[in-house]
Amino acid sequence: MIFSFSVSVHAEEKKTFSIAYMGHFAPISQKTKGGGMEGILIDMMNEALGKRLGLSISHLCSDCQQKVTVCVGSATI
Repeated sequence: MIFSFSVSVHAEEKKTFSIAYMGHFAPISQKTKGGGMEGILIDMMNEALGKRLGLSISHLCSDCQQKVTVCVGSATI
């Protein structure tokens, strides 16, 4: 299972947590016909990070021709 995380924190902005998943790994994570993501892992991240930590979450499909950037400390990979 492959996914990556990116956190963007600014004093005046709400924290955003971007997560990229494989889009063909049903029922864990899969791309919807509308281009969004659904599955058990997405539901778990929404509960743990969204509801419990209050983070804004962006779910991305890493195998859907999108560039995914991983930020580690002050470095971007």
